[in-house]
Amino acid sequence: MSATINGSPQDIQHGERLIDVINRCGIEIPQVCYHPQLGPIQTCDACMVEVDGKLSRACGVLALDGMNVLTASARAGAAQREAFDRILGNHMLYCTVCDNNNGNCTVHNTTSLLQVEHQKIPYKPKPYAVDMSN
Repeated sequence: MSATINGSPQDIQHGERLIDVINRCGIEIPQVCYHPQLGPIQTCDACMVEVDGKLSRACGVLALDGMNVLTASARAGAAQREAFDRILGNHMLYCTVCDNNNGNCTVHNTTSLLQVEHQKIPYKPKPYAVDMSN
């Protein structure tokens, strides 16, 4: 079985998630909430792609024989950016002042992948003190 991803045929396994096929092929797409061992949470919408002309979460779709997938179309890119802009509303974009700026931060790495330079939705701190009791 095979699917076409960005114009290139890719072998797929029965029951394989589309996002796993994309990752195996080395195609970078944003994916904030997905982890292969946890399965699809489908909360961030950052992994939006076009599947046969319709926007879909790559983590929530099973790869099917003959499907046509575009990961970097204008529509997919706009959907990925919009989803990530919503996520950034809970984070400061200025990673240089963040304790997690160590190359192992999904938000930081996705910011770089999507080439985000400015937050459309400004960061708003929580209206309560950070709980550091643990």
